[in-house]
Amino acid sequence: MNSKKTYGIPKHDIFTDEPIDLKELVEKLAHKLADSKSGAGSKKKMSYSISPLAQALIKKVAQETGATQGSIVEAAPLLFAKMAMDSLERRSKALGTLKTLKEQILRSLHSFAKTAPHLKSYTDQVATVMEEITTMEKEAVENRNIQGVDTVGYPFLNSLKIQKGEVPPYNKEIKDFLGEDDLFAPFS
Repeated sequence: MNSKKTYGIPKHDIFTDEPIDLKELVEKLAHKLADSKSGAGSKKKMSYSISPLAQALIKKVAQETGATQGSIVEAAPLLFAKMAMDSLERRSKALGTLKTLKEQILRSLHSFAKTAPHLKSYTDQVATVMEEITTMEKEAVENRNIQGVDTVGYPFLNSLKIQKGEVPPYNKEIKDFLGEDDLFAPFS
């Protein structure tokens, strides 16, 4: 079975190993939401936890818009998929710029080491880290890793003390969506 993921969704059905088309799933959900005026119909109860803040926001948005809380939750996968796809597209377009910036840094490190040859072993390690960072991001984008990057297989990056709990890449899309004027200020 294939374990590669697309936007956090398996690329293949875990039971049949048939390919899953994310775009088709999103379109079906969008049509189902558009066809359901009251949000009624066949439903399945799910059990999961969300933060009290998210619960309060769903309730507030429902009160302010007149939508049901269920319809807000049902629309969430579409919004998340759009945000994830936009994030991957932005990251993919940025790969060329990252490569150019890395090359500039490598040239600067080379000049640094020429000026201070006794520091070359240090600049060489920084150069290796820069190579690993750009390769890791390229690999993450190619593997459609919407949550960020994975340092497995990158020894220099694994050895760095990176703060855990960093925001996922799609946080930029959330901030851009909210805008400088904070789109959701009326709901706070």
